Amino acid sequence: MIVSKRRLAPALAVILALACSVPAGAAILPSEKVPWHQDGDFASVLAKAKKEKKLVLIDFYATWCGPCKMMDRQTYSDSLVGLAAAKFVPRKIDGEKGEGIALSERYKITGYPTVIVVDATGKEVTRKSGFYQPAQFRRFLDDTSAGRTNVAAIEAMIAGGKDTYDNRLALGEKAVEVGEWDKARAQVDKALTFEPKNADGRVGQLLLMLASAQRAAGAHQGAIADYRRYLAEFPGTASEQDAKTGLAVCLAETGQGEEAFATLKEVADAKPNDANLQGALARFSAALKVRLDEGLAAGLRAVELTNGAHTAYDALAEVYAARGQWDDAVLAAEKAVEKRPQDNYLRGRLEKFQEGAVAARNAPKQP
Repeated sequence: MIVSKRRLAPALAVILALACSVPAGAAILPSEKVPWHQDGDFASVLAKAKKEKKLVLIDFYATWCGPCKMMDRQTYSDSLVGLAAAKFVPRKIDGEKGEGIALSERYKITGYPTVIVVDATGKEVTRKSGFYQPAQFRRFLDDTSAGRTNVAAIEAMIAGGKDTYDNRLALGEKAVEVGEWDKARAQVDKALTFEPKNADGRVGQLLLMLASAQRAAGAHQGAIADYRRYLAEFPGTASEQDAKTGLAVCLAETGQGEEAFATLKEVADAKPNDANLQGALARFSAALKVRLDEGLAAGLRAVELTNGAHTAYDALAEVYAARGQWDDAVLAAEKAVEKRPQDNYLRGRLEKFQEGAVAARNAPKQP
């Protein structure tokens, strides 16, 4: 998850912003285990890195960035991440204040959070964008420390006799990052020769990473094949829901609406009391215009589970509209607005459904 600094709507920025601005050093949470070096300017950080013969780990963040706060609370508070980060000179930089503005331009920061590793001269070595769980981020730090920073570097290590499980996984991840899908897929196969049972789950995660990246890039057929392979070879994992959800989206985007809905319904049926999943299933049904009876049931269930939350009523309104029940759509949208009367988005949705109801009443009667 990464938030673009160029595309973020001002209203969302206000919602996500902290109550007040704080100096860079004070932004560090007491629970964080990363030994951030916040003294002096960036030049002094590079000087420290040169003296200690270390790389510099830079966390570019913004005070309004939700994923940045998730990194602070979940990832930087992990003790093992802290130990891995201690091999670097870590620095947090607000990309919208002080010298952070010039540095974000220098390193072409387009969204937050973005983590960059540079050498003592300031030259970029590697980067990561978006939110990463502790285990994922720790591997990124360990890979960087070991020199596994890009495809060429890792391939050279393997060619030099270091054909290891970690190197194959790292090569696969770097190949995914640069869009070399076939090379990444080959590393999944290679890694399985080292760990056929996927005991630590990392091979499966690489395959899921590959499928997700292809989906985001619009390479749907490859993504569908890899999602299906993940579900076939690594069933019952904690990421099974993510795989099925990703597969459902790919199927929907390639015009396979019925199968897409059925796939997402498997996820929702496994968690019948999850209001978010029920609401998502309702919206999916409405958007695809498939299985609208089941979509309606999911929308009503979401309303029941949330005691009438505005999001649930909004999803229900979508299904009613897709079914041509415009008056019911208006009633559901009115319920959503009642919950949040100042929400312009919901008010706009209500107007849309009202217009649909008027158009339906004025439409010529079929003979």
